[in-house]
Amino acid sequence: QKFFASHRSNNNPVLQRISSSRTERLELAKELPPPLYTLYLHLQAYLDHHQTNDGSLPTLEVPKASLKKGDSKKKPTKSLQLLFPLPTDIPGTTKWSNSKQPPVATVELTYHADWTIVTAHASGPTDKVNAATLLSHLFPKDDGSFQVATTEGGDTPDFGNAKPYYWCNYWAGLHQAPPVAGGTNVILAELVKRVRSNATLTQLLHVLEKKRQVALYPAMADQLKAQYPVSKQATKLSSFKKRSEGCYVLTIQKTTGSSSLLDSVTVTIDMIRYPAVRPQWSLHAGGSSADGWGQQHGSAKVLASEQNPLYNAESGDLHDELFKATASLVNEQDEASYDYILTHQLHALMSLWESTTLAK
Repeated sequence: QKFFASHRSNNNPVLQRISSSRTERLELAKELPPPLYTLYLHLQAYLDHHQTNDGSLPTLEVPKASLKKGDSKKKPTKSLQLLFPLPTDIPGTTKWSNSKQPPVATVELTYHADWTIVTAHASGPTDKVNAATLLSHLFPKDDGSFQVATTEGGDTPDFGNAKPYYWCNYWAGLHQAPPVAGGTNVILAELVKRVRSNATLTQLLHVLEKKRQVALYPAMADQLKAQYPVSKQATKLSSFKKRSEGCYVLTIQKTTGSSSLLDSVTVTIDMIRYPAVRPQWSLHAGGSSADGWGQQHGSAKVLASEQNPLYNAESGDLHDELFKATASLVNEQDEASYDYILTHQLHALMSLWESTTLAK
């Protein structure tokens, strides 16, 4: 501080690198309890080292102390916030205006002195990020069910929506971490990747449900359209509806020539581990709903016949072709392309089905 006071100059490159927000953050950090201060030092050192932020790294915030009614002193700060930028270039979503603050996902890390533990809680705009699954199983078997030591007969702590994950306590130097956890670079890299994939999936599903638009990764869109052509005049996604958490039912319709449907298509998505666990597809070709199919094929006479109503050759062939095509739907050199595997699979399915119906 004495050095800076005696060397204040607008031309001083050292001082120019220290913004007023950083200085304020450093002052606020002095109020943090030791575990959060340790965490703060790890994060700030990492962010300082990676000054060439490509837009994926978070910003670090220390919330200002707050006053409750009747209090004469400020409440000590007991949390840190990581603000992760969310994707704003997904086709079909509302374009982000430079005049507005960019959307962010907030990960708040809070220290609970009574339990000597740090919890993490995620939040963000519901149409852009799924906060409920954002932090779960960031590392294997770390679902936030960390066992908090209590005295005999003591109360079990209630942290609300926040959870005491292993990684955030390891980060703060409080508890032994699972073998898979690493240092700040490993944990932050996993957080950045999880935020990006979670936000991309959330927005892709939003576009599919609201607009029935199949959004492709911009860097691969031309390649996929050439490899798997889909005629907008001949084939369309006529419905995409949520059946349950992670399960969606959709219908693909042929709009020219004789009416034809690929309906009762079901896709199951692992909302936590997507895209590492790829969507699973179940296909049924015909033109009847699931209930109608049951009425048509559920009689004893049909079930006793040589034809197996539980297997449709056309659907089976489509499923096989889709499985074979999966490897060509991503760019191994571009990690972000994997986040679009859901819509890339759907686009390929529409193309394969269209070519099958045209061949007939």
